Amino acid sequence: MPGKNCDNCGAENELILSSCIYCGAILPGTDIEEESVELEELLQNCSKWIGKFEAMVGNPQTLTNAKQKDSLSGDIFGKVLSKTLGTDAVSYSATLGAVNKYMDILDVKAQGSDLMRSKVRELKERFRQARILEKKTEAKQSKLKRMAIIGLVIMVTLFIVLFVWMGTNAGKGKEKEVVRLENLMEDINTAVKDGNFDTAEILCAQLKWEYDDSWTHYDNETKAWDEKRETMLTTIREIRLRDK
Repeated sequence: MPGKNCDNCGAENELILSSCIYCGAILPGTDIEEESVELEELLQNCSKWIGKFEAMVGNPQTLTNAKQKDSLSGDIFGKVLSKTLGTDAVSYSATLGAVNKYMDILDVKAQGSDLMRSKVRELKERFRQARILEKKTEAKQSKLKRMAIIGLVIMVTLFIVLFVWMGTNAGKGKEKEVVRLENLMEDINTAVKDGNFDTAEILCAQLKWEYDDSWTHYDNETKAWDEKRETMLTTIREIRLRDK
């Protein structure tokens, strides 16, 4: 593909160039004013995209959303999910691609101008610092993920310990209540044997399941001891009448 021949030194240059890369002379067919405006627009656009990249990589959540937007955009289901990231979520690859595109164009366009090369170097340095910031943000993300995992493990461990503790306490409480009621039954039987029927009835009225906690239901135990109490009361009254 033919290029532009420099009228000053005769060297052939790429069509995209406005100045000769060998001697710096303006190439034929170049509108200086139009070229100047175009270069300024390229610089502004490049700076704008670098700014977007800086904002994206400077925040862990924004960087995560940007990369997730790329990973979710491969299929229809993923595109639907990517909408949950919000309309402000930018694409990491699209932003990086735009920066590199403008950098490549400016590298070529600025070859014939020391001033332009200086401005491009400034943009490249700014972009290099942004990539360093990206590495720091990624390190911060990794630290946050580790902290989240550690926090989750601690929470699960505490939950298990609490669950075991509640189960143990519930078991002990239930055993203690059974012992209390069985001792009460022994006292009732002793009172009946001694002929103290009034005492036996008073004690029998206390034969109720009283233990309860906030995580277990004792309906069966309550019903069973209620039935046992009524049965014993009936038995005590029958014995009292028989012994009169």
